[in-house]
Amino acid sequence: IQINYGIKTGYNEAFIIYGKIKDELIKKDPKSAEIIKPILRGRDIKRYKAEFADLWLIGTFPALNLNIEEYPAIKEYLEQFLPKIKQTGEVFIDKNGKEQKTRKKTGNKWFETQDQIAYYKEFEKEKIVYNDISQQLAFSLCESGMYFNNTVYFITNSIFNKYFLAILNTRIIDWYYKRTSAQLGKN
Repeated sequence: IQINYGIKTGYNEAFIIYGKIKDELIKKDPKSAEIIKPILRGRDIKRYKAEFADLWLIGTFPALNLNIEEYPAIKEYLEQFLPKIKQTGEVFIDKNGKEQKTRKKTGNKWFETQDQIAYYKEFEKEKIVYNDISQQLAFSLCESGMYFNNTVYFITNSIFNKYFLAILNTRIIDWYYKRTSAQLGKN
């Protein structure tokens, strides 16, 4: 069993897009489809199922060593978020004269997601997912190729996902979780 967390983009407004924008980017440049992936957020995870909200991730993970010039439509789209998406940690003044800060300083390129995501191949497997903050545990089985933001954790293993999912969603696991972890609000 391996447990990973979802993707930290550093600026979701740029990297998580609606289906309409995805379609426009792919229409401009069909190669864009290679790095645009379906994404779920923590609020999309329900018990036994996940509800896809037609959100898509521009998956420019540093571990992929992409050349942004090979994806002109995505490059053009992301450039509208400059300088905010630079990964320098610097302060700048925006068009409205307000002080803003870029994403945290990393060694990554401006168009890349914030974290390396060296485990990106794990997203291509069937997995069990759960959100990080919740009043009740909700585990769901997700198909291969589905990606998640950083409010979701996922478990990959080579066998028994459906059986493991059934165990994780039992009342006894929920009871144990409530006894051993910090709880939100009142139950």
